Amino acid sequence: MISFELTVDQDPYLSISTTAMDTLVTVTAAAGDVAPPADDHAVVILIDASGSMDYPRVKLPAAKRAASKAVETLRDGTYFAVVAGTATATLVYPESRHLAIASPGSRQAAIDAVATLRSNGGTAIGRWLTLADELLRDAPAAIRQAILLTDGRNEHESPEEFMQALRACEGHFRCDCRGIGEGWVAEELATIASVLLGTALDVPQPADLEADFLAIARDATSRVLAEIVLRIWVPYGARLKYVTQAHPTIEELTGRARRVDDQTTDFPTGAWGPEKREYQVRIEGLDPVVEDEASWAGRIDLVRADRELATAPVYARWTNDYSLYSQTSKKMTTLREKIDLAQAIKAGTDALRAGDLAAARHRLGRAVARAHAAGDLAALELLARLVTIDDPATGTVVLRDDVQDHDVQVVILRSVWTRGIDHAD
Repeated sequence: MISFELTVDQDPYLSISTTAMDTLVTVTAAAGDVAPPADDHAVVILIDASGSMDYPRVKLPAAKRAASKAVETLRDGTYFAVVAGTATATLVYPESRHLAIASPGSRQAAIDAVATLRSNGGTAIGRWLTLADELLRDAPAAIRQAILLTDGRNEHESPEEFMQALRACEGHFRCDCRGIGEGWVAEELATIASVLLGTALDVPQPADLEADFLAIARDATSRVLAEIVLRIWVPYGARLKYVTQAHPTIEELTGRARRVDDQTTDFPTGAWGPEKREYQVRIEGLDPVVEDEASWAGRIDLVRADRELATAPVYARWTNDYSLYSQTSKKMTTLREKIDLAQAIKAGTDALRAGDLAAARHRLGRAVARAHAAGDLAALELLARLVTIDDPATGTVVLRDDVQDHDVQVVILRSVWTRGIDHAD
């Protein structure tokens, strides 16, 4: 049904004085000839129906069309529901608190129900997620997914209530979040996506929403295997410093570590379909030794229910020869550039939001210089939302005086994407 290939890449040699190494782990999943059964998938669509969705009036109609298109693409047998989110969470379809099963009749009934949706009230996203969790928990499907659209900040529950609800959903389903309009908060969407192993992105125009929802729904029903973990073994005395997803988005995974034993750690990766993901793994505390043969520095496994899906060894080769240990892997260099650039942009947006304009200009200038050196035109275009670029090579910039909070929110979300964003390209 699906096959996995796991490869590792690192700098070819290390200095004998070096006890740490970085490894790029690439996992490629290829689809087989047999499609996954539809009844192994469950999808809940969460549509913001708060009062702000009426301003401008094109937002709610666009959201309804997008939800309807997503429903249309569900294969027969898929479990699904549509939820309207306000200060509470209300089932739009079906009426009972059990997921419907996709068929020509149920899809049309759901589309008819969505057409009646009206906006009213506030925003309490934790309650939306809680209802999605209740619905998905009862489904016999293994692949569980939520698609969440909002145009506003989470104002009608406390941050503590929101995080409590979010943590209660962790590990139960994936959630892809989209922000429409200009009132949403990047940190809220990014936090949901991080905890629930999904994605977070803005939708620039309501007209873009239909294609975006369609792509998410198709991606959801293309996933084949759930509850896959990245398992990392290190030699006795060594330790994992950090693990970071680098593609399709940059996501710090270190905090998700689940210790298997003193030398082995698992990192949950959620459900997989045909796709490629990349991870940066840093191992410290290695014991340098100059030998003819490379030394074991670790092992990477992809595991589901303790069954190995793919594996790759990690080797290190130490040397005293500067001409050797000064060589670098092109892939590792590109990986470091991507992560360094995302961190530089984050430092700049953090300073900008804190009101430290001097630091923001300096840090965003550094980000511009890094993007220019890497030839990353998309990042330069993104940074141009916040600064006027006088000299990209030196990072000489001036903060724009017309920057709105929405511009900062967009930069925060998009800066962690290392895969192209179709509707933004």
